[in-house]
Amino acid sequence: MGRSAAWLLCVIALTLAGCASHNKSAATDNTIDLGPPPPRKQIRPPDPAQTQPHRTFRIHVQRADVARGERLDKAWSLVRIPLGDAALERWDSNGLRAGLLETAQLAAFSRQLPKRLNEERQMILTPEGRDAVLAAAPPLNRKTIIEWAEDDGQTRPLLLQPGQPQFLLSVAAQPDGLLRVTFTPHLYYRVATLLPQTPDEFDHSGRVFTELAMSMMVDKDHALVLAVVPPPPIEGPPAATQPETQPADPAATQPVATLPPPPPPLRLGDVLLAARRLKSEVQSVLVISVTEE
Repeated sequence: MGRSAAWLLCVIALTLAGCASHNKSAATDNTIDLGPPPPRKQIRPPDPAQTQPHRTFRIHVQRADVARGERLDKAWSLVRIPLGDAALERWDSNGLRAGLLETAQLAAFSRQLPKRLNEERQMILTPEGRDAVLAAAPPLNRKTIIEWAEDDGQTRPLLLQPGQPQFLLSVAAQPDGLLRVTFTPHLYYRVATLLPQTPDEFDHSGRVFTELAMSMMVDKDHALVLAVVPPPPIEGPPAATQPETQPADPAATQPVATLPPPPPPLRLGDVLLAARRLKSEVQSVLVISVTEE
């Protein structure tokens, strides 16, 4: 091959390489950069309590079961009840009561309780701002009608679905060192829905009695006490009066049969803190103390 032919081949090769480079550059310049793919959408916005550092609290629960008919007056005299608390008044109207007990009085409170038919203790760990579940009664196996007290004091029948009566309990630390403990009555049962649910929404399924949410401030020297409001005493029939003169008809002296008084209406407190255990009707008294983990 002559020198002229070699130069010709070099010129052709450089020309082809320049065209390829030009085509590649043109293709690159016409490409649109879409960036990274967008993030997947979430079912619900993230809970700030889960995304921020939180504190953990230890909840100690002592449950004492006493006979349903026993009164707790002696033990309850040691409990301090904040006056003028509208939430506590609404609790009382629905068969629930709560108060503060000095930890130094725990032994005296226990001694003043009637004979205990059963006792249990449990410990719950819960992060700040999240609801813990506290159940003291067995599930409702059938629909139940209770007497429900409205905010204005009026009462009406309320139908409860079968489910698990329980309390939702949350703890929040305060700047002054106290702990705010919030109790919300809850009847848990599954509700059919086609919408996706977060775990928190799943746990709150059923009937949450937000209108009865009640908060109390506690410290390490006090415990919370929950119990059932005792029903009003049932008055017996009036005593029969003896006639001044003996009637001529002996049948008139026969005693008249009287019907027993009707039982008191069932209230929400009875559903949450009363039950039938070991073939006995019992009421549960809860003593709750909270410490930081």
